Amino acid sequence: MSRIPRQAKRDAIEPDVVRTLEAGGCFVAKISGAGVPDLICCRLGAIHLIEVKSGKRGRLTEAQQKWKGPTPVLVRSVEDALTFLRCGAVLETEAR
Repeated sequence: MSRIPRQAKRDAIEPDVVRTLEAGGCFVAKISGAGVPDLICCRLGAIHLIEVKSGKRGRLTEAQQKWKGPTPVLVRSVEDALTFLRCGAVLETEAR
């Protein structure tokens, strides 16, 4: 009997964040894996990793805190996604 891998839980605001980024001219792809950021976003020739967390209470998991790759942009709302589109910069990061 083969095991079906458990799908990672996606944050409720992720579809709205993806739509906002795409409407702003970004190519967005969902990625997954233990500790891996939620989205890869290509914007103006640059690649950004994005971690989506719902509200201020959303916390990085232990696996996410151990991530050794580039620091992802932390997006907690559609407004954060709009700020990213305007500024093209990291909005907030959590200590790892």
